[in-house]
Amino acid sequence: MLASAFAATPVAGADEFAIRVTDQQLNQVDSRLFGHFLEIASFGELGPEALVDPDTGRLPEEVVQQLKQLRPTVIRFPGGIDIDYLDWTDRIDLPGRPDGERRPTSQTRGNTLTNYFGYDEFLELAAELDTQPLLVVNLRRSLEPGADVAAAAEHAAALVAYCNADVDSERLTATDKRWAQQRVANGHAKPW
Repeated sequence: MLASAFAATPVAGADEFAIRVTDQQLNQVDSRLFGHFLEIASFGELGPEALVDPDTGRLPEEVVQQLKQLRPTVIRFPGGIDIDYLDWTDRIDLPGRPDGERRPTSQTRGNTLTNYFGYDEFLELAAELDTQPLLVVNLRRSLEPGADVAAAAEHAAALVAYCNADVDSERLTATDKRWAQQRVANGHAKPW
């Protein structure tokens, strides 16, 4: 991506600056600068939870088309600070949940999240938008007093394995293989 010339120069005899924008290229700009975020609704704002189809986890086509017009080079998901209060596994389908529910609801800051728009739906959308996904992991688990840092790291690594591990790799741990197999069971055979 190219950056146009942008120069701020002092105005003679004043404490002001003049800004001049031209079409002259000065430097390359990392395309990831033009990223975006698609956060869960946790402060009462509307997020994908408000629009997603509960059966498919898909956003309406009109919204997808608008996202395509943004042409984001990277999209952060599922949130920022709030990820520290959520369990990533609530945003994927897992067998053996009570009452046969696909995904449990989550609570954050007094809001109930349906988790209908989860990791698989987001990663599918990122592929459709031809953008890089930026997934956030829970760091708070490892920082709380008395935290089991190894368990927190393993839980974060499980998300990476769910998304990226090749189920046929011989280098996977048993835990990583289980998460890769779960992704396959959830309908995506290849690593995201």
